[in-house]
Amino acid sequence: MKYTGLFFRLTLREVFRFPMFYLATIVSGAVMFMLLGRMGGVFDIQAVADLAAGQLVYVLLSLGMLLIFMCAMPVFINEKQQKILPVLMYSPANFREILLGKSLALVFAAIVSSLASFTGPLLSHPALLRAMAAPGIAAALALIFATLLVFTLIIGMLLLCAPDIKVLYPALFFLNYIPMEAQKRGKLYMEAHGIGGINWLYLLSLGVLALIAAGVYRLYFSKARMTA
Repeated sequence: MKYTGLFFRLTLREVFRFPMFYLATIVSGAVMFMLLGRMGGVFDIQAVADLAAGQLVYVLLSLGMLLIFMCAMPVFINEKQQKILPVLMYSPANFREILLGKSLALVFAAIVSSLASFTGPLLSHPALLRAMAAPGIAAALALIFATLLVFTLIIGMLLLCAPDIKVLYPALFFLNYIPMEAQKRGKLYMEAHGIGGINWLYLLSLGVLALIAAGVYRLYFSKARMTA
C-alpha cells in the first residue's frame, strides 16, 4: 500500500482547493452557533452538558456525510472523465490504493470541516466543551470516523465504476429508506445512554451495501476486464 499516502496527499490538496469546502464549513458553523445559542444557558449546567455532548457529537456524522457527498464528484469522477483513470490503472498503484487514498483524504477533510463548524459554539459554552473531552466521546469519534470511511468507500467504488453521480441515488435510498421503514415495524433501536444514539439497522445496511459495492468494484477492475 505504498501509494496510498500519495493519493491521500493529492486528494487532500484537491479538496482544500474547493470553494464549496470552505462555504460548507462556514454555513455549518453558523447554523450550529444559532441552534446552540437558542438554548440559552441550559448548557452551562455541567450535568446537562454531559448528557447533550453524547448526542451532539453524532451531528458530526451528518455534517461529514454532507460534505463527502458534496466533494465526491470531483474527487472520484474527474479523473475518469478526463481519461486519466485508465492510465492510473497501468501505473504501479493498484485500484485498491487509489480508492483507499482518496477515501481517507475525503474523510479526513470532512472531519476537519465538521470539527471546525463546532469550534465557535463549543467555545461559547465552556461546560459543553469540557463534556466533549470525556473518554466516551473519543469512542464515539472513532465510530463516526469508521462509519464515514465505509460511506466514502461505497461512494468511491460506485462512482469509479459509473459515468455520473446518479448511480448514488438508489444506493442512498437503500441506505436510508429501508432502515427507517424497518425501524417503524421492528423498533430495533440502540437505547440512548449518554453516548448512544447510533442506529444498528443503519450500520447493518451500510455493511450490506459496502459488500455489494465491493463486489461490483472488484469485478469492474478485474485483471481480465482490464486486459480486455
